[in-house]
Amino acid sequence: MDIKTLWKRVRPKRQPTSGTAITVDGITYKSQDELYEMWRRHYQALLNEQASESARYDSNHADILCKQLNDIKQLSNSSDDPTNTLLESFSINEIANTCKGLPNNKAPGYDQISYECVKYGGYKLYEHLTDLYNNIIKFTYVPQVLKHSVIIPLYKGKHKPRNLVGSYRGVSLTPTLNKSLEKLVLNRLKPWLAHKEFPPPLQQAGRDKTNCVCLIYMVLEAIRDAVFRGSKVYGCFLHIKSAYDVINWQGLLVKLWNLGIKHKLWNLFEHWLTGSTAHISTNGEASSVFQISRSIKQGGLLSTFYFLVFYHDIHSFVRRGSTQPLTFHNRDISSPTMADDTLLLFMTPRGLQTMIDNAYMYGRLWRLEYSPSKTKCIVFGDRKLKHIDNYQWFLGDQWLEIVTSYNYLGIIISGDGSSQARRTTMANKGYANLGMLKASGFHSEGLSPLTCSNLWQGLLIPSMLYGCQVWGDLPKRELNVFETVQKRIGKYIQGLHRRTHNEIVRGLLGWTTIGVIDKCKLKFIYEMCSLPPDNLIKYIFLSQLYFIIFAPQTVDMKSYTYSLWSVIIQHDMTGHVLSYLTGGTLENKKLWSQIVDQAILTHEQRRRWKAGLVDKGAHRFLRVHESLRPSVLYSVIKCKMECRKSLMNTVRSGLHRYRRTLCNEVRRNS
Repeated sequence: MDIKTLWKRVRPKRQPTSGTAITVDGITYKSQDELYEMWRRHYQALLNEQASESARYDSNHADILCKQLNDIKQLSNSSDDPTNTLLESFSINEIANTCKGLPNNKAPGYDQISYECVKYGGYKLYEHLTDLYNNIIKFTYVPQVLKHSVIIPLYKGKHKPRNLVGSYRGVSLTPTLNKSLEKLVLNRLKPWLAHKEFPPPLQQAGRDKTNCVCLIYMVLEAIRDAVFRGSKVYGCFLHIKSAYDVINWQGLLVKLWNLGIKHKLWNLFEHWLTGSTAHISTNGEASSVFQISRSIKQGGLLSTFYFLVFYHDIHSFVRRGSTQPLTFHNRDISSPTMADDTLLLFMTPRGLQTMIDNAYMYGRLWRLEYSPSKTKCIVFGDRKLKHIDNYQWFLGDQWLEIVTSYNYLGIIISGDGSSQARRTTMANKGYANLGMLKASGFHSEGLSPLTCSNLWQGLLIPSMLYGCQVWGDLPKRELNVFETVQKRIGKYIQGLHRRTHNEIVRGLLGWTTIGVIDKCKLKFIYEMCSLPPDNLIKYIFLSQLYFIIFAPQTVDMKSYTYSLWSVIIQHDMTGHVLSYLTGGTLENKKLWSQIVDQAILTHEQRRRWKAGLVDKGAHRFLRVHESLRPSVLYSVIKCKMECRKSLMNTVRSGLHRYRRTLCNEVRRNS
C-alpha cells in the first residue's frame, strides 16, 4: 500500500474539526451557492488592485513605473536582443524529453487534461505540441485558454480558525499545456540566469539542493558566532500580506527588463501575464469568470521565478544607510531570505530600525504591505532580557512586538538559545501524532506492527524532528521527550503493557533514539557538501568546518557545526569528510546512505550492550534478542495477516513466560 492509497482510506474515518461556514465582515456564509460566490468576490478583490489601496503606496513611483513601462514597450520590438537565443524554435526531442519528465498524480486545470495525458501521448502529440509552442514563440502570443486558471481555496492548517478567509490559501490550477510551456521556458532560462548570479546570494529560494534547514543553519551559526564574541544580534522577522497575490505586474515587467530579459522574450512574458482570467471551484461548484490584473499564480511553474525577480533587490535596498550589518566569514548575512520569508539582522538596535524603515519604504514603492501584527523582533544574546524596555522598533507608525522565540520556516528560534519552546513543540507534535494514529484506526489488532512502525518512521518522525540537524547538542531533557513519545507509540502499536521495559519496546521493532537524530545530521552533512560551489551556505559550512579541524581555538565549541563534527567523530566517519576537504571527492548519495546506516547500527549495538551491563532487564532481553532488527514474528505477521492475532498473543505472552524461561536458562548456563 502506497502513501496515497493509505491516506485515501484514512481521511474518511477522520472527523472534520469544524463546519464549512465562513464569516466575512460579520456575515456567515453556509450554503454552497453562498460560499463559492463569497470566494469569487474575495479573490476578485484580492487579485485586482482597489482604489482604496492607493493611499498606502507611493503614487509618484507608480507614475514613474508607468512611464518606464511605456518606454520599454516601444523598445521591445528591437532586433538587438541578447536573449533571442532563449526563444529559438523548440525541437521535438526537447519537447518530448520535457513531457516525459512531467510528474504523475498532479491535479489538472479546468480542461481536465492531466500530466499523464501529455506524458504518454506519444510522438504524434509531441509533433502537434512542437507546432503549437513554436507558433506561440514566433508570434509572442499566448492563447487565452492557456491563461485561464481554477482557484481552489485550501486550508493552511496550523490550527488556524476554519471560519476565517485568511486561513485559506488560493492555489491556482492552470492547464497542463500551459505548465509544459512554462517548464520549457524555465529550462532555457536557468543556465542564462546562472551567469547573471541570479538569485542573489542571500535569497535561497529557487536554488538547486537548498532547503529551509540549510538557511536556518547559516542564520543560527552566524548569530552564535557573534554572541560567542560578546555581541548581541537584533533581528526582525518580516511578514508580507498575501505576498504572491499582490505582485504588481507593472513593477514585475520593469524588473524583468532590468534583469536583461528584453525584446521578444519580454513581449512573451508581458502577454503571458496580462489578460489572465480565473474562476473559483469549491466542492465541485464553479463560480463565474473574472479578470485578474495583478498577482502571480500560486502553483505555477514560473511563479517562483517571477517572485524572485520582483523581490531580488530587497537586500541592497534594506542595507541603505547601514554601517554594521551582521557578517560571518567576511560575508554579509544581514537579510537572509527564503522566497518572501525575510529576516533582518543587525548588530545595533538603531541599525535594525534603519533596515525596518527601508523595508517599509520598499513596500510603499513596490506595492507590498508588511503586517505589523505578524512582524516580530527578537534579541539574540541577552539571556534574561534585562533591558527589554530599552528596545523599541516600529514598522511605519506601528509598534512591533518583541518575542523570545519565533517559528521561522518551521523551526523554533530562541533569542536566549534555550530549547524550552522547541521541546514543548516537539512533545505536542508527538502526542498529536499518537492521537492521529488512534483516531485513524491504527492499532495492534488492525495493521501489523511493522506497517505501523514504517508509518511512524516515514511520516511522523520527520514532522516531529524537523530541523533536528540544527538543534546542536541535545540536552538530556530533550532526548527524554522524544524517548517518552516514541515509547508510548511503540507500546500502543504492539499492544504491550504500559510497564514494559523500554529496551524491549524498541528492540522488538528495531528502533533507536539518538540514532535517528544522528542519521539526520550525517545526511545533512552530505547535503551541505553537495551544494553548488558558489552557494553562500556551503561557503559558510566549509569555512566553519575548516576552522574546527585546523584552528579549533578560534571557534565556539558549542557551535552547530561543531555539533555536526562531533557526530562525525562519534561514528568514525572523519576519513570520509577529510578526503572531501582535501581532495573534493565525496561518495554518491546511495553509498553515503549505506555508510551512515552501517555506522549508526554499529554505534547503537555498542550502546545497547553498554546499557545491558548496568540494567538487568535490558541485559536479559539482549541475550535473547541480540541484533537490532525487528522481531522475526513481526515479519511473519506482515506476510500472514490471517495469523496476526495468534502471533501477537505469542509475542505478548512470550514477554511474560517464554522469554522468562529463556532468561532463566541463560542465567543457569552463565
